[in-house]
Amino acid sequence: MKRFLLFVLALGWANGPVLAELVFDKEHLVLKPTVDQEVISATYTFTYKGEKPIVVTEVDANCGCINAKSDKERYEKGDEGKLTFDFELGHREGKQEARVWMGYHEEKPKVKSRGIALPPGPSGEDPSTFQAPLLKQLTAEIQIPIVVNIEPKMTTWVVDSKPEPKAVKVTMNHLNPVKLLEVKSSRDDVKIETKAVKEGESYIITITPGSTKKKQMGMLTLVTDCALERHQKKLAFYSIAAETPADDAPSLVPPPAAALENGN
Repeated sequence: MKRFLLFVLALGWANGPVLAELVFDKEHLVLKPTVDQEVISATYTFTYKGEKPIVVTEVDANCGCINAKSDKERYEKGDEGKLTFDFELGHREGKQEARVWMGYHEEKPKVKSRGIALPPGPSGEDPSTFQAPLLKQLTAEIQIPIVVNIEPKMTTWVVDSKPEPKAVKVTMNHLNPVKLLEVKSSRDDVKIETKAVKEGESYIITITPGSTKKKQMGMLTLVTDCALERHQKKLAFYSIAAETPADDAPSLVPPPAAALENGN
């Protein structure tokens, strides 16, 4: 179905003047859910200005976390309509991009095939009335608060380098204090030490590998006492890589622990 949507989306873009008959108040939204929201909803409003009635064939999105629908299936000239969607935040954080498509075509009366057997349309439609839908794309930027901020998310050593300790800073961005209760490593040969800079607000996690002789990856599980379930467990990662990152790649090495403790 996604491939078919991409095909008809391209077909729809090739018919710009027809798409212009659907006039939306806004085609891009910026949404800012609160820390405690599980789902955020949004509505696109529009007016149909075409001459012939249209029928909505499908409303789809780029993520299974989005449930989108139009307020009705058929619109006539001058009708006002709404396309709404619910975005389930789940464990997502930071900026998320949502895309929603509304597929439609002009309503046409059924035409008899005069006894000629025609194959069904892509979804089993009557072949005498099938039309590839035009599509209107709408977008939204969803800015989900990061309650437990981990910097960096990935800590890296190079194979055969000195297995020196490296620091990860954890900052709680919440109105209420959030305590870091436990940090667990997926590998027993990696030493983990946790120090509170300010209890309930910021912490330093020091990671020290037992050896850097071979490539490997590991994971840290951070357990908090946050009242919101989706922020009670967070993940960070570490690795021993074959070579250093490219010069133009962002640094994976955090500042020294002393600098972090001073708030720098």
